[in-house]
Amino acid sequence: MSQRVAILFISLTIAITQAIGQCDQADFDIRANICLNEPLPLENTSTGLLSHEWDFCVGDNLTGSPTYSKLLPSQSFGQSFGVRVVRDGEYWYGFVIDRNTKGIIRLDFGASLANTPTYNNLGNPSGALTDAISIELYKEGNNWFGLVPGFIQNKVFLLSFGNSIQNTPTVTNITGSASYQYPIYATIQNSGGNIVAFIVNNRSGQYPVHRLNFGNSITNTPTITTINHTDFNETVNISFIEECDSYYGFLTSRGNGKIFRLDFGNDLTSSPSIQEIGAGSGLTFNNPAGIQTVKEGDEYHAFITSRNGPAYRLDFSSSLLNTPSGTTLPMGVSGDWEVELFKEGSIWYGFKANTGAGIYRITFPEDCSANIPYSTEEEPMNIQYSSAGTYKISLSGLNTSGNTSSVTKEITVSNTLPPSIDFGVDNICFNTATQLSAMSNDVAVNSWEWDFGDGATATGEIVNHTYAATGSYDVSLRIFNGTCSNYLTKTVTIYNEPVPSFTVPTGNICTNDTYLFENTTPGDFDGNITYEWFINGESVATTEDLDYEFPSGGAKEVKLVATIPGCSVEAIQNIANVDEGANPSFTVNDDCLGQSFQFNNTSTGEVASHQWDFGNGFTSNLSNPSFQYAEPGTYDVTLTLTNSSGCVTDTTNFVTVFELPIVSFTNDLACEGSPTQFADSSTVGDANITAWNWSFDDPSSNDNTSAAPNPLHTFTGSGNFDVKLVVESTNGCRDSLIQAVNVLAAPEVDFTYDRLCINEAVQFQDLSQPVAGETITSWAWDLGGVFSAEQNPEVTFEFAKNYGVGLTVTSENLCTATTYKTITITPVPEVVFEIEDACENTEVHLYDTTDPLGDEVASRSWNLAGLASASDSSTYFHFPQAGTYEVGLSIVTQNGCEYATSQSIEVTQAPTASFTSPIMFGAPPLEVAFVNNSANAVTYMWDFDDGTISNETQPVHTFTEEGTHTVQLVATDALGCSDTTSRTINVVFPDLELELSRLFITEKNGSNMLIMMLINNGTIVIENLNVTIDLGDQLAAKELVSATIMPGEQVNVPLQLSFVNKDLEFVCVTVEALIEGVEESDATNNSRCINFEDDVIILKPYPNPGTGEIHINIVSNVSETLTARLFSPKGNLVKDVAFQKLGTGYNDIVLDATDVKDGLYFLKIEYGGKSEVFRVMIGN
Repeated sequence: MSQRVAILFISLTIAITQAIGQCDQADFDIRANICLNEPLPLENTSTGLLSHEWDFCVGDNLTGSPTYSKLLPSQSFGQSFGVRVVRDGEYWYGFVIDRNTKGIIRLDFGASLANTPTYNNLGNPSGALTDAISIELYKEGNNWFGLVPGFIQNKVFLLSFGNSIQNTPTVTNITGSASYQYPIYATIQNSGGNIVAFIVNNRSGQYPVHRLNFGNSITNTPTITTINHTDFNETVNISFIEECDSYYGFLTSRGNGKIFRLDFGNDLTSSPSIQEIGAGSGLTFNNPAGIQTVKEGDEYHAFITSRNGPAYRLDFSSSLLNTPSGTTLPMGVSGDWEVELFKEGSIWYGFKANTGAGIYRITFPEDCSANIPYSTEEEPMNIQYSSAGTYKISLSGLNTSGNTSSVTKEITVSNTLPPSIDFGVDNICFNTATQLSAMSNDVAVNSWEWDFGDGATATGEIVNHTYAATGSYDVSLRIFNGTCSNYLTKTVTIYNEPVPSFTVPTGNICTNDTYLFENTTPGDFDGNITYEWFINGESVATTEDLDYEFPSGGAKEVKLVATIPGCSVEAIQNIANVDEGANPSFTVNDDCLGQSFQFNNTSTGEVASHQWDFGNGFTSNLSNPSFQYAEPGTYDVTLTLTNSSGCVTDTTNFVTVFELPIVSFTNDLACEGSPTQFADSSTVGDANITAWNWSFDDPSSNDNTSAAPNPLHTFTGSGNFDVKLVVESTNGCRDSLIQAVNVLAAPEVDFTYDRLCINEAVQFQDLSQPVAGETITSWAWDLGGVFSAEQNPEVTFEFAKNYGVGLTVTSENLCTATTYKTITITPVPEVVFEIEDACENTEVHLYDTTDPLGDEVASRSWNLAGLASASDSSTYFHFPQAGTYEVGLSIVTQNGCEYATSQSIEVTQAPTASFTSPIMFGAPPLEVAFVNNSANAVTYMWDFDDGTISNETQPVHTFTEEGTHTVQLVATDALGCSDTTSRTINVVFPDLELELSRLFITEKNGSNMLIMMLINNGTIVIENLNVTIDLGDQLAAKELVSATIMPGEQVNVPLQLSFVNKDLEFVCVTVEALIEGVEESDATNNSRCINFEDDVIILKPYPNPGTGEIHINIVSNVSETLTARLFSPKGNLVKDVAFQKLGTGYNDIVLDATDVKDGLYFLKIEYGGKSEVFRVMIGN
């Protein structure tokens, strides 16, 4: 028979099932119903099968949901359209053509399709496969061949691999005269001895399938015919399968989404009938590409891939002529092309090619509860199902015609458990009937069928059978309880009866010594023989050999009985006399090496001599020797006693000489201040170390000793320390070791940091000091869970909490030192401040109310709207006017963190305090009615400076005490802003005394202006002035001046008159206070003059004529004595007056002439070296 490779082997026969000729050669009998875990009662009734394949769970996986995975995802398969899998001997191979590299790729799976294959690129043989995309394989005899369609070339090539599928093939063009149109896939079939290949053309439109008939060998030149149909459109793939003696092909037509069935009858070279079969499946096929038809049991299935992703399964039930039902499968990937399915044992595998992703392996689920799902035995035994349900069982195999025959039957497994089964055998002796007894816990068992393994059978619960010969027989028992059966097979061996024999010790036999009686019975009877020993008829042992110590002397009978099931045989030997011997015994205690062992002889009976063997070649003949062993170990010590009768008896005890511990220990690098790990490495061969005693030679330490096996010790200094270790074993043996440990000096570790602010980089600074003469080689920081090896790392802490920060530094000598500090990262405080008295006429109070949240404020900086700055927690500032001001506050905490805020403050307009009083002075009691002229105020507070206050708006107050009272009014608005004003009320007797203290000239815009320095020497407030200005012969002028001059106050008052100093000799100013009803108490100091030319200017006297008092005015820059003489017209001296030491400036001298008669006189005035004569008229 010659077929496509996938069906040449037993494990592939399901892929394309053939049954040419008879279809019912495979057959078997089973019960319709069995129980859970019941051995399947199976009988193979097939005729003429050359091989057998049993599947005990048909349909358990092909109808399930398959899974798929990419095969060799790291390997490139280029643009692959097809995959072919074949089996050669025991090994599986896959073949793929990479369209990009035009190479053949072989995948070696080994013995199972579940394995990960190895990837082998065979290249492009002869460079002929320039546009091939698929391959078909076929084995003829011992040689392998392949067909490769050349897609764009429109050619077909024959590949010859020779006798090994692993060879690189040679290539032959066998296109001939055929007109291919994008040949894409090929398949090879065997029909009645003819090798027939089919080439599918993929060109868009109606193009035929080419059929190549190679005759009886694929190496022949094929006869080429075509198969066509009006609905063929861009066909892709064709799959063949046999049902009984008919061939069927299934063809995918991608251009119109159709599936066709081609019915060839029993000859693939005939013209097939063609029918679309997909319409009744309930599916719409989207770009169908690959197709594979298979048979599992008695059911047919077709699997279809598509170019656009979905995959489909068509289920035909028991005949390919049925209308299939359709299912969409979750194994499709966009770009899928060819698909192939194979059955390995009971497991189905699929492989599909994808042009974009490579090759996928499809695994179908196996849900079979049979303990043996698959078998190739002719009649498998003990098949059991562990789950209830209905199962299909199939048998297929090659018949005598070389075709495949198969049959499928159903069996139902109930939840009922079968009866338990066992049987016993009570006789295995030849020539004696063997009784076999069935055993079960099910009392309902009513049928027992025995097969004795020698061709004889029987029924019944207990049966007897006599075997005709010795040997081993497979005895089987099947029981049945009316519902379930069970089956058991055991091997039963029939033996000849045993022939017992034994040997007796030679020489003198004495009591108190042990003698060996050796059993020499031939045969072991496969362990079925037992023995029993008797001394003088008393049973003493059931061992194979007898070790026996006679308790008394005299004659003895020794008997051995050998027994196998069904028969017993005995052998007897006699001992004439057993002599009395001494009874040896001794005691000794185990001890440690180096100790003396005392052996205590406790033997009884008559003893002539002692002989000790200490087990090490040394002996002694003392009765109670002592001995010291040189080596540890367990020694068999034997004490041999000889009596006068010549009986030699002995006893052996063992004594153990315990090993002394071998003390040893190691330690890690030892550095002062750091824990040094000590490790006990002591050993003792015959025990364990159970106690340790360490002494570290470090008396200043708090833990200079330890009982731990592997202690840690921190040395308090550097240098050599003699460390001692004493160990003790479980046997109580002790030893010790002193070992010098060199403790190295360690560096001094310390660090600091700059500032501790949340979410800001903290700079840590190493302050460690290295060991003298060395440097620090590494730093290991634990920055609150962040680790760094930098010397001065930076880290940002994101959370407000306490952090443990540690630094470990390592010196050149590898010693380390570690320190930890707790740092506190506080939350970000909210910088806030409050204000008080935000009024334009007063200082605004600003004060910090920030809660530092544990990080106290170290410094502050106020930005007072760019007008000023401050650094205290509370500050005052007078903003120049009402309005909105941006005030900023920055703080620096003790941790060095900087935080700031700013806010707008509103400085409100203050009220205006103002009042007048109609009376400014007066004698007490003085009643004053105050007039409140304040603006924008709502409350008022008056302080009358005499101990009384008032909050009236327009108060009237009486001053009762003499004095100067400063009356103060505080006016406050609704926001709390206030303004203050005051006036003076003089409660005194009135005294008007105004002094023109000095007169100044200032220049302004080229003119001269006068400024008066005025002093109020009285008790009355002066507000209005009458000023007389005398510019000599040039001008005399008057000014009314408003100026408030408080009592005791000195003010400078400018005058409005301006003048040019041109030909002026002097200027004089006289000032008068205008207070109605009050005369000035001293008017002599109300005038001042300034000379421009001479030091002395004598002005015309006045009044002239006068009434008796003549005013003489002198403006002088010198201080001299003035002489005034009054002469009559006749020249007679009438009056001569001298005025001593006049002051500089303006002087007003009054000459009293009241005592002079009326008339004309001449007045001569002399002052400062200057003399003037004036005519004056006196009329008293």
